[in-house]
Amino acid sequence: RRRARVATDYSDVLDLGGENAAAAVASGAARRVEEGAYEVVACPGLYVLPASISVETQRRLAHCAHASYHRPPAETNLTWLARARDDANGGAGDDARTRSA
Repeated sequence: RRRARVATDYSDVLDLGGENAAAAVASGAARRVEEGAYEVVACPGLYVLPASISVETQRRLAHCAHASYHRPPAETNLTWLARARDDANGGAGDDARTRSA
């Protein structure tokens, strides 16, 4: 099935790059922990290190996350049981995706 292209809404993105870091801290969205390190106030324990890796590395990681790193879920005893049940019922169940993976 063809997917419709929808523009991504970045209005809620927390930008801590350059001059934007001071605005994020002033608004209370982030707090400065150390030089170049910020904690997102809404998610305690989530630290952001702006510009800690190169743009090229960021692009490579983003590409790998969408093209290489994702895999079908690991097969478990539950998927085996579902497949066995599907085979017993003629093989036309919802588990067709798992069989082809």
